[in-house]
Amino acid sequence: MEPPRPGRVALSISTWPAAAGTVTSATLAASTMSPDCLEYKVVGISYWLLCTPFGCKVKTSTKVRHFVPDAVVSSYSNTGENSWVEVSSLSSPTSFAQDGGDGTTNHNNEDSLAKFKNADVIGHPGGATFSKFASASGYACQGAATPYMPYLLSTLDTVAWRYGVPESVYPEALIPGRREVGGLTSGDMWGTVVAVRRTDG
Repeated sequence: MEPPRPGRVALSISTWPAAAGTVTSATLAASTMSPDCLEYKVVGISYWLLCTPFGCKVKTSTKVRHFVPDAVVSSYSNTGENSWVEVSSLSSPTSFAQDGGDGTTNHNNEDSLAKFKNADVIGHPGGATFSKFASASGYACQGAATPYMPYLLSTLDTVAWRYGVPESVYPEALIPGRREVGGLTSGDMWGTVVAVRRTDG
């Protein structure tokens, strides 16, 4: 048996099928080319008053509504395991964000059932192609995102995402009676809606 040549190894790696449950940029881009995804419909007419030194006249244009794929939002339990293959390396573990799953400070009397997911918001890879496709239908709205641009990587926003520091100073978290579920008078108080980390005891 002869040893594999570099060309054969490279070819086999590049043609290896994606694992089950993964998404590729090609799949995402292709999904935007469907007329069903576009959801293009005329919803009315816009009237414009155009004034010049010689007078004013009313102009009309068609008002449309359609879907624009600006971003891909991924939510996953384990750090570094974003199912979008080409961008999964952007959310690799850092020294502050090693794992996902349970939130705990390792106190014995703490309720350790708090769960969280990592999340990434990244510019849609088919955004530019989609704009060309949509403009063939007539009027089209431009997307606001840049393809592949990371807009949120929860591994890089560790303090806010994992420890809830911003939520801990919300008035609802500090002042009793603000945004609480239930009520004292009815005897069914469940606590505040704001996510707070508390210890039992």
